[in-house]
Amino acid sequence: MQPDGGAGGRIRRAWPIVALGLALAIGASLMFFRLGADQLSGDESLTWAAASAPTVADAVRLQHEVNSGKLALHELLLREWMRVFGESETAMRSLSVIFGILSLLLVFLLTRELLG
Repeated sequence: MQPDGGAGGRIRRAWPIVALGLALAIGASLMFFRLGADQLSGDESLTWAAASAPTVADAVRLQHEVNSGKLALHELLLREWMRVFGESETAMRSLSVIFGILSLLLVFLLTRELLG
Protein backbone atom coordinates (compact mmCIF):
# COMPACT_ATOMS: atom_id res chain seq x y z
CA MET A 1 0.00 0.00 0.00
CA GLN A 2 1.25 3.49 -0.83
CA PRO A 3 1.97 5.88 2.07
CA ASP A 4 -0.36 8.56 0.66
CA GLY A 5 -3.35 6.23 0.68
CA GLY A 6 -3.16 5.45 -3.04
CA ALA A 7 -5.69 6.83 -5.48
CA GLY A 8 -8.14 7.72 -2.71
CA GLY A 9 -5.57 9.95 -1.02
CA ARG A 10 -4.76 11.72 -4.29
CA ILE A 11 -8.44 12.30 -4.94
CA ARG A 12 -8.99 13.69 -1.43
CA ARG A 13 -6.11 16.12 -1.93
CA ALA A 14 -7.19 17.09 -5.46
CA TRP A 15 -10.90 17.76 -4.94
CA PRO A 16 -10.44 21.20 -3.31
CA ILE A 17 -8.43 22.36 -6.33
CA VAL A 18 -11.06 20.97 -8.70
CA ALA A 19 -13.81 22.68 -6.66
CA LEU A 20 -11.87 25.96 -6.75
CA GLY A 21 -11.43 25.68 -10.52
CA LEU A 22 -15.14 25.05 -10.99
CA ALA A 23 -16.10 27.91 -8.65
CA LEU A 24 -13.79 30.32 -10.46
CA ALA A 25 -15.01 29.22 -13.89
CA ILE A 26 -18.70 29.43 -12.94
CA GLY A 27 -18.20 32.69 -11.05
CA ALA A 28 -16.30 34.32 -13.91
CA SER A 29 -18.89 33.14 -16.43
CA LEU A 30 -21.75 34.58 -14.38
CA MET A 31 -19.93 37.85 -13.74
CA PHE A 32 -18.90 38.37 -17.37
CA PHE A 33 -22.30 37.30 -18.79
CA ARG A 34 -23.95 40.33 -20.40
CA LEU A 35 -21.43 42.63 -18.71
CA GLY A 36 -21.89 45.46 -21.19
CA ALA A 37 -25.53 44.85 -22.09
CA ASP A 38 -27.07 47.49 -19.83
CA GLN A 39 -26.46 51.22 -19.81
CA LEU A 40 -24.55 52.73 -16.92
CA SER A 41 -26.55 53.26 -13.76
CA GLY A 42 -26.47 56.59 -11.94
CA ASP A 43 -23.68 55.64 -9.56
CA GLU A 44 -21.66 54.05 -12.38
CA SER A 45 -22.00 57.27 -14.36
CA LEU A 46 -20.67 59.29 -11.45
CA THR A 47 -17.78 56.86 -11.04
CA TRP A 48 -17.05 57.11 -14.77
CA ALA A 49 -17.08 60.92 -14.56
CA ALA A 50 -14.57 60.91 -11.72
CA ALA A 51 -12.36 58.25 -13.31
CA SER A 52 -12.28 60.03 -16.67
CA ALA A 53 -11.40 63.44 -15.21
CA PRO A 54 -8.40 65.06 -16.91
CA THR A 55 -6.12 64.90 -13.86
CA VAL A 56 -5.82 62.79 -10.73
CA ALA A 57 -6.56 65.87 -8.62
CA ASP A 58 -9.76 66.46 -10.59
CA ALA A 59 -10.76 62.81 -10.14
CA VAL A 60 -10.27 63.01 -6.38
CA ARG A 61 -12.08 66.38 -6.16
CA LEU A 62 -15.04 65.17 -8.21
CA GLN A 63 -15.34 61.93 -6.25
CA HIS A 64 -15.22 63.89 -2.97
CA GLU A 65 -18.01 66.18 -4.19
CA VAL A 66 -20.20 63.18 -5.05
CA ASN A 67 -19.44 61.04 -1.98
CA SER A 68 -17.37 62.81 0.63
CA GLY A 69 -17.37 59.83 2.99
CA LYS A 70 -15.45 57.56 0.62
CA LEU A 71 -11.85 57.47 -0.52
CA ALA A 72 -11.27 57.79 -4.26
CA LEU A 73 -9.27 54.55 -4.47
CA HIS A 74 -11.72 52.80 -6.82
CA GLU A 75 -11.94 55.83 -9.08
CA LEU A 76 -8.15 56.12 -9.26
CA LEU A 77 -7.73 52.41 -10.04
CA LEU A 78 -10.51 52.64 -12.61
CA ARG A 79 -8.86 55.71 -14.13
CA GLU A 80 -5.71 53.70 -14.90
CA TRP A 81 -7.74 50.65 -15.96
CA MET A 82 -9.70 52.76 -18.45
CA ARG A 83 -6.48 54.18 -19.88
CA VAL A 84 -5.43 50.62 -20.76
CA PHE A 85 -8.76 48.96 -21.66
CA GLY A 86 -10.93 51.87 -22.82
CA GLU A 87 -14.06 53.58 -21.54
CA SER A 88 -16.79 51.18 -22.65
CA GLU A 89 -19.27 49.79 -20.12
CA THR A 90 -17.69 46.36 -20.48
CA ALA A 91 -14.16 47.66 -19.96
CA MET A 92 -15.24 49.75 -17.00
CA ARG A 93 -17.17 46.96 -15.27
CA SER A 94 -14.50 44.34 -15.92
CA LEU A 95 -12.30 45.81 -13.17
CA SER A 96 -15.00 44.95 -10.63
CA VAL A 97 -15.31 41.48 -12.14
CA ILE A 98 -11.58 40.90 -11.65
CA PHE A 99 -11.94 41.89 -8.00
CA GLY A 100 -14.97 39.60 -7.71
CA ILE A 101 -12.99 36.65 -9.05
CA LEU A 102 -10.13 37.43 -6.69
CA SER A 103 -12.59 37.53 -3.79
CA LEU A 104 -13.74 33.99 -4.69
CA LEU A 105 -10.12 32.86 -4.49
CA LEU A 106 -9.62 34.61 -1.15
CA VAL A 107 -12.78 33.05 0.32
CA PHE A 108 -11.53 29.63 -0.79
CA LEU A 109 -8.11 30.17 0.80
CA LEU A 110 -9.63 31.53 4.02
CA THR A 111 -12.07 28.62 4.25
CA ARG A 112 -9.32 26.10 3.64
CA GLU A 113 -7.20 27.73 6.34
CA LEU A 114 -10.04 27.83 8.89
CA LEU A 115 -11.40 24.36 8.22
CA GLY A 116 -8.10 22.64 7.57
